[in-house]
Parts: sequence; C-alpha cells; structure tokens
Amino acid sequence: MSKRIVLSIALLFNLIIYATAQEAKLYQTKPLNIFEALSSHSEKDGTIIIRQPQELKALVGKVSQNSPQATDSKEAIALRVGYRIQAYNGNLPASKQEAYRRAAAITKAFPGNVCYITYKAPFWRLLVGDYQTMEEARAALATLKSVASNFANELYIVNDKIRSDR
Repeated sequence: MSKRIVLSIALLFNLIIYATAQEAKLYQTKPLNIFEALSSHSEKDGTIIIRQPQELKALVGKVSQNSPQATDSKEAIALRVGYRIQAYNGNLPASKQEAYRRAAAITKAFPGNVCYITYKAPFWRLLVGDYQTMEEARAALATLKSVASNFANELYIVNDKIRSDR
C-alpha cells in the first residue's frame, strides 16, 4: 500500500511539473523589438550579442519625424494619377549633375513648380510639376519650352502619380 502511495505522489508531482511547464510556455512574453528577439538564448541556436546605443534602441519601430508622410490632416497629401513634364532622363556618368543643374534652372525660372529628381538604376530622371489635367500640363510645357530653350526638345508630358491636396 505504501508503494502505491509513493507512486501516486510521484505521478501527481510529475503531472504538476508538466502542467506548470506548459502554462509557462503559454505566458512567455513576445520580444518587444528585434534586439530582444535576436538576443534571446536557446541551447540549440547559440547566442547573439548586439551592441548599440540606447538612443538607437529607442528609435527602432518608430516612424521617423523626417518621413515624407504627413501626420497633420491639414498637411496630408494624396497620390493620384496625373501628369508631369519630363525634363531629363539619362544614364551617363554626369547624369546626376545634369539633372540637378536643370532642376535648379527650372526652379529659378518657375519658383512655383516642384522638381522631382529620381534615380532608378541606371537612370537619373527629372520631372516637373503636378498637373491634374492634360491641358494644365500642355500650358506648363509651352511656358517651360519658351524659357528652357537649350533643352526644349527634350521636354515632354508623362503620366505619373502626382501629389494633390486631399
């Protein structure tokens, strides 16, 4: 009889330990950021040590203040289909400088127009303006051609996503 009691107690003890281990797995906390996830230790995976300033660790997962997305509803910008004027497209070694040179000339002549310089390998591209209709784009193209006569034959209207106020 005492042997049965000892075996019963041992079995009960093992069941309690097993249940506690299973419950602990349910309540394990998920890592708060990538640093905690990588720093967790497992016997089969090894150890990763990450050293970084606390300021960097605090910034992980937060939206940058320099982000182009507007946070204030008054400053919100929507993208929609529209037209822009392509003023340059090139893949030569000096294409970056040429795109910026033309953007400076256009901005000086037309301070109200926005110039967009993009790089999509291997091309540098300069687009001008945000025009909702083809008529607006044609009028701006005619004005731009009269001022930028040295590269007027390279100017033409393209379909693009434009920025517009909501």
